[in-house]
Amino acid sequence: LGLVAGFEALKHVGEFVERAVSGSAHINTFAATIGMAATDLDAFGRVAVKNNASVEGMNAAIAGISRSTGAAAAGFPRFEKLFASLGLKARDNTGHVKSATVMMSELAVKFARMDAGMRNAVAGSLGIDPEVARLMATKGSSLAALVADERKNGILSDEDFKRAEDTADTFEIFDKFTLHRLCKAFESDAPAGALRAVIQQRRNSFWQTEYKHGYAAVEHALELREHLAAAEL
Repeated sequence: LGLVAGFEALKHVGEFVERAVSGSAHINTFAATIGMAATDLDAFGRVAVKNNASVEGMNAAIAGISRSTGAAAAGFPRFEKLFASLGLKARDNTGHVKSATVMMSELAVKFARMDAGMRNAVAGSLGIDPEVARLMATKGSSLAALVADERKNGILSDEDFKRAEDTADTFEIFDKFTLHRLCKAFESDAPAGALRAVIQQRRNSFWQTEYKHGYAAVEHALELREHLAAAEL
């Protein structure tokens, strides 16, 4: 969900936000299927994008490690032996099956110690794409911290991801995304005219009243920046 390149596409922000919310609903559905928090899944996806891997590849890797962990925990010999050979345990000290979030981080540390051939062989056994395995190996023990940072800096909460599936809540999330993008664009010195065009466009939105102070703050910030630029200081 990175900032739209150059933000020249700001005039299409409605379309962008709609795609983002639609994607959020998909994230929630997939996260629920594999038993992962939607904010974690979203964070892994953004780590992938920032490191030249695909969200699809990362999602497939997470699904693969989730299935493999479940199989090892259930006693399937093939996966029990594989996990044992890697020095991994499918269950934590309390006997609960480890989450995909935890297993991805532990596996990244293991990948960092392998040569490419061994890494790709293990990754293939777990259903992990080579590009994602490479990313995991490169980041190693820092992967968990990167995911935690992306989760902390994410726009939506787990509750927002759940609400994205409800049409009645979609319009509020539109405005939440839009206002976030406006703030990021302001920080990047996007043209004032483009920002004001979006603010004007959102004046008739269903949730405009809820977020009116945020839009007003961006407008006032634009005015302040213009006055400072004009002042002979």
